[in-house]
Parts: sequence; C-alpha cells; structure tokens
Amino acid sequence: MMMAFDRINRFLIPLIFLFLFIFLSQTDISAGADASSLRTQVALKVQNVTFKELLQFEESLKQRIASIENLDRQNFDAAGNEAEIKLTIKGALQQFATDLALTEFADFEIEVLNQTVELIELRVNQRRDRSPFDAAISDVIVKKPKVMILISERYWQASSPAIETEVIRKFTEKGYKVIDPNQIRSAHPSEPPAGLLHGDPAAAATIGRQYGAELVIVGEAHTNDTLISYGLYTSRATSEIRILDVDTATIFLAHSETGKGSDLTQNMAIQKAFQNTGELLAEHLTKQIADRWEKSGKKEYGVSLVVGELTFSQLVQLEQVLHNWRGIDAINLRSFEAGVAVIGVETAHSAQHLAAQLVTKPLNQFSLDIKNFNTMQIDIEVRRAVALYDIQLVIANITFEELIQLEQALKQWSGVTTVFLRSFDLGIAVIELHYKGGAQRLAGELLRKTFSNFSLDILNFSDKRIDLDVVIQQVAEPKPVTLVISQLSFEQLGQLEQALKKWEGIKSVSLQEFDAGNAIFDIHSEQDAQQLANELERKPINEFALDVKNFTPTQININVVRATSVNDVQLILSPLAFNQLVKFQKVLKEWAGVDTVYLRSFDSGVAIIELHTDNGTQQLAEELGSRPLKDFVLDVTNFTPDRINISVETE
Repeated sequence: MMMAFDRINRFLIPLIFLFLFIFLSQTDISAGADASSLRTQVALKVQNVTFKELLQFEESLKQRIASIENLDRQNFDAAGNEAEIKLTIKGALQQFATDLALTEFADFEIEVLNQTVELIELRVNQRRDRSPFDAAISDVIVKKPKVMILISERYWQASSPAIETEVIRKFTEKGYKVIDPNQIRSAHPSEPPAGLLHGDPAAAATIGRQYGAELVIVGEAHTNDTLISYGLYTSRATSEIRILDVDTATIFLAHSETGKGSDLTQNMAIQKAFQNTGELLAEHLTKQIADRWEKSGKKEYGVSLVVGELTFSQLVQLEQVLHNWRGIDAINLRSFEAGVAVIGVETAHSAQHLAAQLVTKPLNQFSLDIKNFNTMQIDIEVRRAVALYDIQLVIANITFEELIQLEQALKQWSGVTTVFLRSFDLGIAVIELHYKGGAQRLAGELLRKTFSNFSLDILNFSDKRIDLDVVIQQVAEPKPVTLVISQLSFEQLGQLEQALKKWEGIKSVSLQEFDAGNAIFDIHSEQDAQQLANELERKPINEFALDVKNFTPTQININVVRATSVNDVQLILSPLAFNQLVKFQKVLKEWAGVDTVYLRSFDSGVAIIELHTDNGTQQLAEELGSRPLKDFVLDVTNFTPDRINISVETE
C-alpha cells in the first residue's frame, strides 16, 4: 500500500509543478502582452508658457519620453500663457506621470501641479541655472546611422522572420532609421542578393548606397535540435551576423548570439527561440554601434531654427536652400503655424557658424535676420524689402477656393506688382502685396470688386494694412426687365450699353430701339426691378447719371441727368454739315477754358453739343461769334445762362 502511494506521489508531484509552471508562464506572457498593447489618452494642461516655449517643450517631450505615440495641441491662450495638449501614450498613465516628473529637460523645469485619471496639470519654468558646459554637451549629438537589416532563418515552418522583426523593432525604439527590408526583397523577388547575405562587403556597399544605408546588418539564424522536458518543447536558436560599413566597404562588427524558447508546441518553441535571440542580438548591437560610432568621430550638431514672419512660399525656398547646403545632413520641419516655422537641423556646423552663414545666404526677394542664438537654437526673423510688400490684407471668413480667386485677381490687377500669401489658418488669410496707388485707393477698389459668388467688405484700414470680410453673394435667377431711357445722346447710349454689359448681376443686355434720344433696353438681371432701380440711380456712368421716373416689376422709366458742374452749356447749331461738325468739335476740344465736350445729337443738320467752360455763357457766345473757322462762320442768334443758339453760314 505504501509503495503504491509513493509511486503516485512520485508521479503527481512533478505533474503539479509542470502545470504550475505552464500557468505562470502563460500568465506572465499575457500580462506582458496586455501591458505592451495598452494605449492611454491623456491631456496635459500647461501653464506659464509662451508660444515659442510651447513649441520647444512639445519637441522635448517627443524626444525624451519614448512612450509618447502621438501629440496634438488643442489650443493655446496667449493672454493666459496656457495650452492644452492631447497625448496618446503606451502603457499606464501613472508610469507616464512618473516619467514626466523625473525627466530632465535641457531648457525647462517641470512642476506637476495636479493629476487625475485623464488630466495632468503642470507648470513649465525656464531653466535659469544652465551652465555653458551643459549647453555645449547637450547640443552635440551622436549621429545614429541609417541601417539596413537582412537576417534569414533556416526553418521551413517559420511563419515570419522572427529574428529580423525583433531586431528591427529594437533598433527603431532606440531611434535608428531602418530601411524596410521588403524594399530589397521586392527588388530581388527570386532571392536576396547572393553576396549580401554572406557578408560580402563590396555587395553590401553597392546595395547600401542604393537605399541610403550607412550600415548593413546581414546574417543567418538556425535552430538546434528541439528537446522535450515535462511536456514542454525547448529549442535553441543561434544567429551569426556581420555589420558592414557602406562608406568604407569594410566589416564594422561581427557577432553571434544564442537564445532559448519553450512552449507546448515545437513550432511555437522555435519561434520564441528566434524572438529571444533577436532581442539579445539587438540589445548588444545597438550598444556596440553607439559606442563605436561615437569613437569614430562621426558627430554633429542638433540645432533648431525658429523662423518668424515667414510665408509658406518663403518656407519652401528656405527648405530647398537648407537641403542643398553642404554640411547639413538632415532637416526636419517640426511645425509651421501662424507664420512661425520650427526646423530641426543636423549639421556639421556649430550654431554660431550656422547663424553667420544664414544672414549672408541669398534668398529670393527676402533675407534672414538673426535675433539671438545659443548652442541649441537660432531665433530668426524674415527681413523683407518694404518696396515689395507695403500693404497687408487680412481677410476673414474666406474659403480656400475664394482665396485662390482673390490671389489670381490681385496678380492680374493693374498697379499690383507682387503678391505673396503669408498664411491661411481657420478661414483667415494674410496676403502681402505692393500697390502703387496706396492702401486707401486699394481699399476702394477691393470694395467695388466682385467675384464669382462673393465680394469683400472693408472693416478698417491704415496706410499699411486693410482688414476685410468676405460677403457671400446670393445667386438669383435672372429676371427680365425693360429699361426705357429718355434724353439720351448717341454717345451716352454707347457708354450706357457698355456699362450695363459689365454690370455685376446683369446677365444679358439687348438694345431694342433708339429714336430721337429715347432708348429701350431688354435686360436679364439677378436683381428685381426695385433693387435695379436703386442701383441705376447710384451708378456713375462717364460724366452723366440716371434719374428713375417710375417703375413696375417689369419696366423702369429713366431720364438722363446731366451734372451741371460738368455740362453746363448747350450749343444748338444749324444748318450744319457733318464735316463742319467734326471740325467744330475739334476746335472746341482745343479751346482754352473748355474742359469737356459732348455731342448729344445730330439730326437733319441740327447738332446739339454740351460742354463746360470756365468763362461763362456770355463770354463764350462772344468768342464763338468772333472765332474764325475754315469754310464757315458762326452767328449767335440768342443765348440764355445755359443755352446758346447758333446759325451756321458757309463762306
């Protein structure tokens, strides 16, 4: 009996330990998986920060706290120096809050004020005790090389390259730029480049340069025999790799690593062995590469350029110049908002040298002025030629489509020589231009200008700035209206017809009749008869105006009104031949004291001419009677204060 009990104990005890081991293993794995996949949304309420400091703080957060996956600024209150930032982080909020409180920032001290499950309130204080030594150390960075990773696995049941995937993941987390290996495999679908996977430096240099890599990591991994112990499969995987320097076509580093993996199935045990090997391999390689790369002297400066008063077109020019600048290895546009750009630059130049070069760099129609700099940052303003940009338009409630229309119109506008869009944000556009007529005249022109479905309303203006608002025009179906106009000369008829055809809102104009100074127009207008009548009374038409006598929904009766200050004397001449009329008009237009001359009508040898003279009617009548003309003479029969009747006699 006791012997049987001993046998049972010898069998049960290992079995209990086996199941306990499996349970704990699975629990740890699932817990680790849950922790790694956890994503948390958190809001940061930041106090005591200017907009410039906020940009620097956001960039520091992204660089120094690895758990931040996404950062989105919600608002910034310049009056209260407060901002709200939405973050997506990996892991739990408590860990992030701890990281935030303990992280050392080069330029700031962080004071956590309050914390809830969704919000962290903090105050940002500018660090005042930075020593020159600290700044010198922080602005010099070790440039991490761009790497290409290709590791093959000799196991036919492997569903994915586990070692390669793990190494790429670790390198990416450490801040390395990694070329996607699928690019190389797509270019060589049958097999990877033969020499590359066997560590041929020449082949590595050729393909590495093709994809912009500085180091190529190549190797192979294989598994040993799988063992079974207590119902678990245990496997060992070994990886042998070489790191090849693309610039020198030499072997930079060689290393091998072995890892183990256990699971209930053989396939999963081998996969875990590959993953564990990849993790060990990546930890060793990233450390070795960082140490050797630093010792090789391949360092550079990390400098932030904060450029204010910058238009988008100027930003594009500046980026292009920086890209082509010898000694600048990489640039990164971190943000562009409200005319302020933050550009990260990796350069072999110090900040002082870079600042000196920036002020002398030729740029298209603008230059840069250095406000201040330290070893990590250069603050820059755009210096503009006032002769090019002397008026600024600030347009509110404008859509992008309307902005394009306005830009095109301004560029074709007579007197406008340069047009630059400075910014467009939340329906507010800022345009800078040069206009020869000055701001006041431009404001008047903009007020009268209409576009396809909108017009502009002037809010206020100064000699350098015009504030405008967009007014949407309601498009209505054109309505038929007949205009009956009396006391109209033939010259005025042509002027009126041209003005009506150019009138915004009038879709068609058709002259039906003109007889004895009376004209009839059929038009189609977006305005009804009452609105059109009001507009006709206000519309100035080349030295004459219109007076509405009456109107119905379909007809408007109008008289021509002459401005007495312009046409204050009427000459009635008869009998007059047409060639004599032409000669007489020419004489009148050259007559001293006569400002304007208009032929109102010419019918059956009778001409009616309206003019303005500075000399008065009586003096003009005396001069007409004594003025010698070729082939004919004038005889004044009578005159009133605004009319002179003249008889024409042929010599």
